[in-house]
Amino acid sequence: MAVAFVALGSFVISVPARYAQLANPTAGVRAALEELGLSAVGYALYNVTLDTVFVSVFAAVAIVIFWRRSDEPVALLVATMLVVWGPLNELVVLTPGAARELMSPLLELTLDRVPVFLGYVAWMLFFYLFPSGRFVPRWTRWLAVCWLLFLLSWNFTPFGPLSWPSPIFNVSILVLWASFPVAQLYRYARVSDAIQRQQTKWVVYGVAVAVAGFLATRFTVGVVGDFGPEEVGKWMLSMFLTDAFVLALPVSIGIAVLRSRLFDIDVVINRTLVYGALTALLAAGYIATIMVFQGIGS
Repeated sequence: MAVAFVALGSFVISVPARYAQLANPTAGVRAALEELGLSAVGYALYNVTLDTVFVSVFAAVAIVIFWRRSDEPVALLVATMLVVWGPLNELVVLTPGAARELMSPLLELTLDRVPVFLGYVAWMLFFYLFPSGRFVPRWTRWLAVCWLLFLLSWNFTPFGPLSWPSPIFNVSILVLWASFPVAQLYRYARVSDAIQRQQTKWVVYGVAVAVAGFLATRFTVGVVGDFGPEEVGKWMLSMFLTDAFVLALPVSIGIAVLRSRLFDIDVVINRTLVYGALTALLAAGYIATIMVFQGIGS
């Protein structure tokens, strides 16, 4: 409860700072907004509302899990992960960063670095422990220790991973993050019963939608870090698409933990593949048509 209060409270107190930051843009950003027929106030409201909706979905799923499954340790772990990672991940939600420079070092430690650390620890433990609550395979407990040390050095020391040589940093990230799907696939194939396999399918489905959607957005529109400050149109579209795809994570994880409609996952996967392939074909046809007409026009 305390962790949830701090994480969500940190987001709430950052909203005014983020709104003020966006509502008072530079001259270049203001000119770009005028070209799109938007006001700075509308732009600020759009971004703050997107972040708020995103955080609210994560928090709502966490609350339902806590309410329905508070007697299960893995469910409590998942609720903690969602309620912290939602508002403080900084991969999608940018609002908390607006208030960081206004905080004292102690306040930043309490409201930012410690909750972020706990959120990523919970994220790691989720993939190593879900759904049975046991480390499977057994070697994941040693990777959990490595991940814990990795996060401790990143968040609380000056010689964290960002100061490491690039090859070492990249290999460390690859090994640690790749261990998540490996652990879940091993558990699915060798240990899980029928119910647990359906739970794993829901989690994998949510991760696949989030990752595929993020990559599709990255290579079509672009994502945070790809845009200059004046590219507000691309920014707004990118943030909407990224939020929409990543929200598959809390929804699918919530279904898996609550064990609600587990056996619908096969139908959902089939329809996603069919409609996804159809959408990709239509998009490819549209792009090809545009290129043909441009070639004719030139």
